[in-house]
Amino acid sequence: MPGERRLLTVKESAALLCLSEHTIRQWIWQRRLPVVRLGRAVRLCREDLEQLIEHNREEAIVLMTRALKQRRSSCWGQTVQATVCRQAHDPGTKQSYGASSHEW
Repeated sequence: MPGERRLLTVKESAALLCLSEHTIRQWIWQRRLPVVRLGRAVRLCREDLEQLIEHNREEAIVLMTRALKQRRSSCWGQTVQATVCRQAHDPGTKQSYGASSHEW
């Protein structure tokens, strides 16, 4: 039927999300996933799980972009870049990274 909502078992939901059944049951208990209870049976709407996937895909992109910006502006990254550039111009010299005396 058009517009029919597909209900999934915990096992089917776990397979769709590539998670364990235990994780799905924990999320249900923590009320992180909306469920339909039919007596003792617990079902999850496929549309709700697909929305969860889409929502987290967007969040991951934001977090990845934020992490890349932080990595570029980090002091450690600038030190490594400067050291690599110095070694590229003068390959005969040994440079130490930071305050430690380890050679990389």
